[in-house]
This record gives sequence, structure tokens and C-alpha cells, in this order.
Amino acid sequence: MIHFNEINIIHSCKMAYISPYIPPYLFYTISLDLIIDLPISINNYNAILVIVYKLSKFAYIKLTTKNATLEDIAKIVFKTIVRNYSIPEK
Repeated sequence: MIHFNEINIIHSCKMAYISPYIPPYLFYTISLDLIIDLPISINNYNAILVIVYKLSKFAYIKLTTKNATLEDIAKIVFKTIVRNYSIPEK
């Protein structure tokens, strides 16, 4: 049986302070997902573009079509993110 007075406890351990990561602005890092082959809506949309802010998991969901080009997706990202926040770094 071990008694507490027999255990040597070291009190000189220094604790490291870990500072939280705070990005310079909202939507600093985002991820894009394109969900396709959905049923066609009234306005002829059959895909969804999901833009997620990685830090808080806040998402924008925008309707689009399956045949959207890279230029169309860039326009959606510009109108949604860049206009309101800034250009994402990643």
C-alpha cells in the first residue's frame, strides 16, 4: 500500500500558455463542396454549392446547376464571400 507522504510530487513544472488561433478576418479559410444530381427545382437548379468557414463551421448554401463552370462558381463565391468579408487565404 502506498501512502501519499511517500510519493514525491514535483511542483516546479512550468505550464506552457497556448494562445488560441484567431484569424485576421472572417472566412479566412473556407472549403467548397458541390452537391450534384439533385431533383430539378422549379427554377431549374439541380445542384448546391456549399461554402463552409472552417473555424466556426458556418456555411452558405447556394443553388446552382450541375453544368456550372468554374467561372460561375467563382462568381458565386465572389458575391457571397469576397464582397462581404475579404478574399480567403485558403
